[in-house]
Amino acid sequence: MKVSQEEILSNKIKQPDKKSLKSTNLSISIVGLLLCLFVYAVLKYEDVVDEQPDGTVILKPEREAKLKEGIKKIEKCTQYALVATEDGWFPCYTCTNGKNFIFLSRGEIWKYGYTCEKDIKKDRYKGDFPAQNLEAIPQFKGFLQECKVEELRKIFNYPILPENQKRKLEDRLARPAGNNYDT
Repeated sequence: MKVSQEEILSNKIKQPDKKSLKSTNLSISIVGLLLCLFVYAVLKYEDVVDEQPDGTVILKPEREAKLKEGIKKIEKCTQYALVATEDGWFPCYTCTNGKNFIFLSRGEIWKYGYTCEKDIKKDRYKGDFPAQNLEAIPQFKGFLQECKVEELRKIFNYPILPENQKRKLEDRLARPAGNNYDT
């Protein structure tokens, strides 16, 4: 469509409203962002391998280092328990009696978890636990899968622990107070 200068000056051409301009700008921005992510995410064969003079192909040193780093991370995991450091009331995500808090005695379990971070207190929770008066106690160290298995065993067996059995029947928990889910 050809538009003359007269039509523009006489304002006969419908100007886009601000809402549609914003929508168009947003769409262009999103498409641009997705395109950048796609270009960045595409990993080319040439970027990860080196061809040797004898014709064999090996991983580039950076790729080899990334592989080792990834394996190392899943080899050094920790299954831990967050336990009460003193008697008191703690948030309860699993209470079914209408209460949002539960009383834990010192040493009782609030949550089981696992991490592959270097230090539970420093890296996993960064010193800021979900509730006050909790301490992370490492219980098992091993591969990621082994730690996940240990965590599941402990969560699923929590109902039969003496600390849970000593509660009144209506206050007993199906899993620790801090574990929202079984997994």
